[in-house]
Amino acid sequence: MVNIKIQKKILIVEDEGLVALDIEDRTKVLGYDVVGVASTGAEAVDLAEKYSPDLIIMDVTLKGKIDGIETAHRIQKIIHPRFIFMTAHSDQNTMERINAVKPHGFIAKPLNSISLQSVIESALLKDNR
Repeated sequence: MVNIKIQKKILIVEDEGLVALDIEDRTKVLGYDVVGVASTGAEAVDLAEKYSPDLIIMDVTLKGKIDGIETAHRIQKIIHPRFIFMTAHSDQNTMERINAVKPHGFIAKPLNSISLQSVIESALLKDNR
């Protein structure tokens, strides 16, 4: 069996520093290569273009002028990574906007390691769209 953890690059986009650090630590403990952490949409677009991650774990709420959903649309114009969205808010409008990006997974906050591992592995095993 191929070890998907070593081969895949992950970008984390989260506006809260401590939460971002926690997700980065958990992701690394699971054996994945975290290529960067961004807190704004602009940083995320730059890092995505620079590192071409296989997967982006994206918060809906970000610092700066654009949210995670708009950031994902901008990244999709440059590269075609898989996306996992995370949010503490799951209202219908937000979910419709997330679904327009065609994410490979969704996880509600607060995160736990088992759910995080499951959604990452599931997203990485799916064909990219």
